[in-house]
Amino acid sequence: MKTVSALAFGLAASTVMALDRPLYGLDYDTRTSEWGGCKSYDTFVADFKALGNLTRHIRVYTTTDGCIQRLLDAAGSQNVKLWLGLWGNIEPEKDAYPSEFKTLQKLVKQNRVRNDNVLGIHVSSEALFRYYQTDSWSNRTGVNKLIGYLNETRSFLRANNINIPVTIADVVDSYRAAPELFDHVDVVSINQFSQWEGVYAADGVNVLFDRVKEVQLAARKVGKVLLFSETGWSAAGNVTAIKEATPASSAVCCHINDTPTYLLVAL
Repeated sequence: MKTVSALAFGLAASTVMALDRPLYGLDYDTRTSEWGGCKSYDTFVADFKALGNLTRHIRVYTTTDGCIQRLLDAAGSQNVKLWLGLWGNIEPEKDAYPSEFKTLQKLVKQNRVRNDNVLGIHVSSEALFRYYQTDSWSNRTGVNKLIGYLNETRSFLRANNINIPVTIADVVDSYRAAPELFDHVDVVSINQFSQWEGVYAADGVNVLFDRVKEVQLAARKVGKVLLFSETGWSAAGNVTAIKEATPASSAVCCHINDTPTYLLVAL
């Protein structure tokens, strides 16, 4: 059984500060609300200071021009390394990849994104999961589009001597349905929340590894590292599908000692 320590998404910052050991990384929202915006430089710095005893690795979802520069400045001031995200989507009306890739290119040319301050980058997060809820996996247009984004991003980075891993972050079932991803990504980036499996938090890690074992074996066969890019457990709420969502239950799940893991936290 894998061991866990305290953390889950939805924790208040004060609860996060009570955790008892360092974490590999945290997922972080740069927005001021679910409708958008960008936190101030001072807010970024304050958050990174508050999290400093827990982690120096922060994963974000977008590379929005203007906001990402502010984030890079704040991260640099606090010795925080970033895992960047491009908001790639299959549906054109939802797809921010073209503009965000241009921003990434500018940052690289300005020496703002380097091997020493950025850990890696994903070109999409759960885009396959969202798209294939209403389309058949027999239509590979969406898969091929994201692989194209991945190849374009990686080729640009390598041409500029940036050797960070590039990947597509998605759920377990997406990697199962699109096994060609294993050959293309640099690391296998999985988002998995055991709380949606109808179990209690005490069983969360066992269920997590049971769900990913097929993907983990496939990753090993091609020599790729498995990265948990999102996991955690709710500390509050009344969603029927989640058996328990309290600070006590969230404290049980999910710090995984031997697999790089980003835990999703609300700040």
